This record gives sequence, C-alpha cells and structure tokens, in this order.
Amino acid sequence: MQKPQSEKITKIHLTKEKLREVCGEQIFSRGFEYVCSKDLRKRVVFKNSLFAEVRGNYGVYKTQLLVAGDKIYPSCTCPAEMYFCKHAVALGLTWIKEPQSFLNVEDLLKSLKSKTKAELIDIIRQMVVKSQNVLSVFGIKEFEDYNDEEEEEYFDDEDNEMER
Repeated sequence: MQKPQSEKITKIHLTKEKLREVCGEQIFSRGFEYVCSKDLRKRVVFKNSLFAEVRGNYGVYKTQLLVAGDKIYPSCTCPAEMYFCKHAVALGLTWIKEPQSFLNVEDLLKSLKSKTKAELIDIIRQMVVKSQNVLSVFGIKEFEDYNDEEEEEYFDDEDNEMER
C-alpha cells in the first residue's frame, strides 16, 4: 500500500518559538541533530499527535508529541532524564519544516473505506505476518507489550518459582 497523499495538513500548530519556550535553549539546540534526517523515520501524524522512531545513540526510540492548544506534551523511550528530550524537539522541528513527510493516519483511514472486506482481511494478514505485535489490538494477551511493572512481576514470579 502506498503512502496516502495528505489532502490537508492537520490542525497541529507548532512553532520553533513555542518549542524553544517549553524545552529551553539547550535541549532545543540539541534537537537539530535529527531534524529531517534519515534517523527520524516512520513519521506519522494523527489528529493532534506526532509519532516517529528515532535512531539515537543507544538504540531506537519511540517518540511522540501531543499538541493541545498552547501545551506540548512529549514522550520518548530514550534514557534522557529530562521531561523534554532532543528527539521530541527534532520531531517537532521536522513537522514544522517538512509536514508532508508525515503519513497522515486520517487520510489512510479514509482510503481504507473504499476497500472490500477481502482486501481488508488481506491487509490484516500482511500486518500480522510482518509484525506479530499487532495481534495485541485484538486483545490477544500473549502479544501485549510488557510494561516495566508487569515485566518485573513476571521475572519476580519466575524467581520465586525457581526457589520452590
């Protein structure tokens, strides 16, 4: 399936000034390292959120920005301990510079409406074969991601079982 061409750019209104204001000059300037780079990939926009994967110094991070009016809420799986990291800044700056480089999920969903049931089932089949973790959206527990607490509990239970 080809990337749908965005009919309209979403309602995310973000400026460099606003990003700089919320994250501070030091973090803001570090974000330029990844702006519009091949290390910031799988760019997606859905309603008022931006998503991407960023290949960073210690792995690949899932990065998100939620823009709600004047507020910007970042999320990133990188090891940075500050609220706003350079990956979130880069995501925002890339949106400002190249919004057309983001796949618009709303446009994708519209394009799926014209598909037949058989075509949709085939798309789901392809998704499962390519990435089994999508099975979690069907409520199949074995394919849900562990969060840190669940993972700790799982390993704690395993350790306790070994001691018995």
